Amino acid sequence: ALECRSEAAAKALPGELELFAAATSLGGVESLAEWRRQYDDAVSPYLVRLSCGLEDPGDLIDDVLGTLRRLEGSGFDGV
Repeated sequence: ALECRSEAAAKALPGELELFAAATSLGGVESLAEWRRQYDDAVSPYLVRLSCGLEDPGDLIDDVLGTLRRLEGSGFDGV
């Protein structure tokens, strides 16, 4: 999971990742990212939950880090 600096950043991040689909994990093999707060008010609004699938771990790490770097340049308030 990632803790973002703002609710807006947490809501936006899942849709910006390339290898992670923005969805809730139902036990599949694909990598997913979700802003859990949309389903559960007890969860921090700054939390993004990542579920890693069968993709190459290095590719997933590169996707997350690359997306964060790209978004920081566009005013994203990050993690």
